[in-house]
Amino acid sequence: MSHSKRVLPGTSKILSEICEEFERRLTNEIQNRIVNHIDVESQDGTEYLHDVLEELERELTRCAHSINRLHNMYQPIAKLPNELVVQVLEYCVYSDLRASPPKYFSPAVSFFSRWRNIALSTPSLWSTIRVSSPRRVQELFIKRCGETYPGEHYPHTVILTNTGYIYSTPELCDIALLADELSEFPGRSNSIKHFEIHWQNKGRDREAMSLQAFSDYFIINYPFPLLQTLTIYDDSPSSITPRWVINAPAVTHLRFRGPPDRVPNPWYENLNLKNLDLEWDRMMPGQILEVLERHQELEHCYIHNTSPPNPDDSDASSDHNAVSLKKLKSLSIGDLDLSDAQILLKHLEIPTSANITLRILPDPWLPGFHLERLLPPRLRLPFDELQITEQQLDVQYTLTSSSESQGRFEVIFLKYKGKDWRVITDFLSELGNLSRVTLYLQVSSLPRAFDLITIMTSWPLLTHLCVKGKDVDVENIFVALESTPEIVCPLLEIWIALARHSAVRGWLSSFGLGMRRVLDYGSSRLERAVLSYTRRNFRLTFQRCTCITVKPDFVCGEARNRYNRSSMVPAKS
Repeated sequence: MSHSKRVLPGTSKILSEICEEFERRLTNEIQNRIVNHIDVESQDGTEYLHDVLEELERELTRCAHSINRLHNMYQPIAKLPNELVVQVLEYCVYSDLRASPPKYFSPAVSFFSRWRNIALSTPSLWSTIRVSSPRRVQELFIKRCGETYPGEHYPHTVILTNTGYIYSTPELCDIALLADELSEFPGRSNSIKHFEIHWQNKGRDREAMSLQAFSDYFIINYPFPLLQTLTIYDDSPSSITPRWVINAPAVTHLRFRGPPDRVPNPWYENLNLKNLDLEWDRMMPGQILEVLERHQELEHCYIHNTSPPNPDDSDASSDHNAVSLKKLKSLSIGDLDLSDAQILLKHLEIPTSANITLRILPDPWLPGFHLERLLPPRLRLPFDELQITEQQLDVQYTLTSSSESQGRFEVIFLKYKGKDWRVITDFLSELGNLSRVTLYLQVSSLPRAFDLITIMTSWPLLTHLCVKGKDVDVENIFVALESTPEIVCPLLEIWIALARHSAVRGWLSSFGLGMRRVLDYGSSRLERAVLSYTRRNFRLTFQRCTCITVKPDFVCGEARNRYNRSSMVPAKS
């Protein structure tokens, strides 16, 4: 066959197998014809065999093309540097070992022999072990993981899970089933740097062992001097078992998914815990404050409330003392009702340099409680810039400062049923201390030009303004600015207006005021408005620059002609 000569590097074996399959099928077909007493020399038999040969030829051609495409696709991947290959394999290993059921040998199973060799010679890919894995798998990982410290071989990361014993009965409790697999664990605790516990209680027998009881046997009595990261997933109801303690004084990062009153203490007086990740549902402000009060040395804290509490849930946050987090650098909390977020901020003493991110839900039980109760007090702090970015389902407010002593304050406000117009415009008149304002409005509209004049009169320090929205919003902003330039934003230096369908971009300068504006407009209505207001109120000049672009389907005629005639010649009134 002619195609058997088109052998690509690394594909000769595959093509030879295809050719062998072709010869086998052809031989079988001829034998079947002979057995069935069909005269292969007749015209009908010859035509039939010819059709079979053509079909097999086409199939062989398709296979060769497919192999060629795969070869071309794999070539760039095969040339990746070793460091990037290791990162890809580490990502696969992380997911596979935590899957159900887990995959143990993904690093060593690869299309490329080079990748397999890299995997086998990289100890970090074998540094995570599941306690419930087969003994031969554990021995292989221990052999390949390298030295934890001189003379000691054991994986840095240990995953402990009871997933395989979900339906254990009291007679066959988890202790008995895990005893053999954990027989060497106590002696290895000195080598572990990262410890993950995945403990599932839903679907198990009520008398089955809890994580608290399990830890009393295998965890609490053994030291973990090198442990840095502790990750626990425990869905036990908060009323079943108390909080437990682990002898790990060096832990710096604690991740816990479970009831907040069961967050374990890495040690009785741990001053090294710097990072806390907490995730659970229906957490109340009082519960969050109690957790933070036990870990006042935190630098970074992330709390994810998967669903807000019900209004009839009891909360003692009103009687809670203030919690001081003097070393905090970043705090992220969500999802909270607006009133709960207000309570938390009231009871937390946080350095002004800390970055705060809140993800807030509208308060369905307090319909009169709006976002202006939360943001305006922050606007009185030394922030320089406010950016409002609106999407279909949420509005993001970001306050930033040029000073390093003032951290970022960010609020992501989820609209109630996708609509809440008040959150955009109600506190615009409170922006008097800001010098930069950016508004990206996808759904909402700004007030009318007359109302904007009243609002923007209260922005005496504003120097930079950026608005992206509908054409009518850009037009109203332009009218408000150009109608009363001495009153509305008198210090304004740069205005960037981005209409929904942009077409022409250019720098405009109001003569005599030193005000630079960037217009980006794309409708004939807006074009007429810009030209009419500039002719009636101000002498306008076009500064020559390289950022003007004109699309073929839209030409701003008069503006382009003025720009082409002169770079700094005032246009006639």
